[in-house]
Amino acid sequence: MYRLNLVSEPVCEPLDIVDVKTHLRIDTDDEDAYLESLITVARMAGESYTGRCFITQTYQMFLDSWPAGTAYEPWWNGTKTGPLNIFSYNSSITIPNSPLQSITHIKTYDNADNATTMDPASYQVSTYSGVSPQCGRVTLRDGAVWPSVTRNADGIEIEFVCGYGNQSDVPKQIKQALLEEVAYRYVNRGDCEMETGCCSSTCQSLLATIKIREL
Repeated sequence: MYRLNLVSEPVCEPLDIVDVKTHLRIDTDDEDAYLESLITVARMAGESYTGRCFITQTYQMFLDSWPAGTAYEPWWNGTKTGPLNIFSYNSSITIPNSPLQSITHIKTYDNADNATTMDPASYQVSTYSGVSPQCGRVTLRDGAVWPSVTRNADGIEIEFVCGYGNQSDVPKQIKQALLEEVAYRYVNRGDCEMETGCCSSTCQSLLATIKIREL
């Protein structure tokens, strides 16, 4: 179980208001502020539906303990002496928000809330690219161990940067889906239901292929 905290919001949106107005065939500036808000809401709905971050953002991921093994592989806390895949159940942490760009730091806290930063040389960061990349991972390097944690809650903090990049880096498939979402909300203002993350079925169908399945 993990908890996420947004540290740094996107500095831009996936869509340009000029492109949105062209899509909606609007040639006045009267509703620019409203359209800007729709762009932001559409982006947030799309991110919620897919589990991905479209524009670069920074998050903190908090855990109470390091990952344990399976029911058939008890918790291991020694030095690895064999192939890495033997210990894969408890030597890797999956970062939920994709695409992962980088890990800023990993910190642990003691019972007095004192923080200790984990040596980056003791872990490997795996990032993946493409329109529908896999979630990134943090994996212990051979011979390394997770540091001790004594704080009862949120004793582990992983700060990471995620997202496709800036506006020009967002895949066309996502931009088209968000254009459809903005159009739907513009035409049906006040009538949207947020239960599924995105209101329009067209938006969902365009984003379905990149939706992250439950971890």
